[in-house]
Amino acid sequence: MDAPRILIADDEEYVRAFFKGILAPVGYTLSFARDGRQALESWSQHDFDLIIMDIRMPHFSGLEVLERIRAQDRNTMVIMISAFSDMESVIEAMRLGANDFFAKPFTSIDKIRIDIRNCLERARLARENESLKSQVDLKDAHRQMVYASKAMEDVIEMAGRAAQFDSPVLIQGE
Repeated sequence: MDAPRILIADDEEYVRAFFKGILAPVGYTLSFARDGRQALESWSQHDFDLIIMDIRMPHFSGLEVLERIRAQDRNTMVIMISAFSDMESVIEAMRLGANDFFAKPFTSIDKIRIDIRNCLERARLARENESLKSQVDLKDAHRQMVYASKAMEDVIEMAGRAAQFDSPVLIQGE
């Protein structure tokens, strides 16, 4: 399995360096953005498991970026970064779909690592849940079909496998 991909979006170099220092040794694949525009560009070009993003950034605020991401993507985990005095923005971020937040100044590296690991685990479990739901849906579809031959059973099974891909399928037979 590939290492989880994490985007760190913050206009302050020391914050990006901080997260690089605590996450790179763990083996995560990291990308960085200096502002909201770069964060949106990176997100549109790559699949990230987690985005850690400051609320206040140039070009687009973290809240604007979060809102644009959530309009198209409910699955990527997002942790917002905010100053202690900015609780109204944190509440707004949670309302817009942020999964968690870190307060500046950062006080516990261990807590940050645990929160990130837990967030990535929730994302993995959500993907697994979706996969299992689709498998159950395929099995239910088999029960609704009426057929008696082994050949037709094979066709139904093949169609179920093909349904997982977004491409045209031609089934021929007599």
